[in-house]
Amino acid sequence: MGKRQILEAIVLSCVLGVGTVSTQAASLSLFDTGVSTSGLTLPNGATDPNYVTYSYPGGPSPPVPVPAFAAVTGIPPTYIPADPVNVPGSQWISGPLPNQGSQAVGDFDYRTLFMVPSNYDPSTWSAQIKGNIAADNSVTIFLNGTEVQDITNPTSFTSYTSFTISTSKDFLAGVQNYLDFIVHNSPPIPSPQGLRIDGISGFVSAAPGVGAAVPEPASLISCLMGIGLVAAGMMAKRRWLAVKA
Repeated sequence: MGKRQILEAIVLSCVLGVGTVSTQAASLSLFDTGVSTSGLTLPNGATDPNYVTYSYPGGPSPPVPVPAFAAVTGIPPTYIPADPVNVPGSQWISGPLPNQGSQAVGDFDYRTLFMVPSNYDPSTWSAQIKGNIAADNSVTIFLNGTEVQDITNPTSFTSYTSFTISTSKDFLAGVQNYLDFIVHNSPPIPSPQGLRIDGISGFVSAAPGVGAAVPEPASLISCLMGIGLVAAGMMAKRRWLAVKA
């Protein structure tokens, strides 16, 4: 193989991305309720760093988010028991009061945020969020303002209900996405109210053969060095032939 053919092969391998890293899939950074940013359960009355009470009965309009309180006091014995503190798991959250048994009747919006990669394309990529949820009394899930699931199980605070969000078109690329869990608290007044999410996870993934594949820096440098060496050799040969002539 001549130097020109070698040069063409090196250029082609660089263009095709030999030795590349794929950006075709990514996990979404999501947290269970009532845990720290390291995923460990919080003590009673702690502020949940991953969820806020975005709106609540009697709250201001437009909404002004307030903290969501983890492992709150006043949890009825019929609720799913809280996990031990400072271990992987989940806890109940409630708000705007730290006493779960003193909440008003109406709708409580608990919101959490997460990022989606900037190269996500809903026309060729798939996306999914799944987990287990419990609420008192019922809960509706929204992704970026679009309703994706309604859970009206009358015993939704005694056992978990699984949920799955796979409407790829509702995920937004390169910006903060938001999940809202609208918990409806029924009479009497006041009454216990809360939300618990356990085992939540999410991902986005491109279809086979779709998505950006960016050469690793080391591979890119190798390609450029190879092109430079072969090109230099070709120029030297031309000078030698010119002198000889």
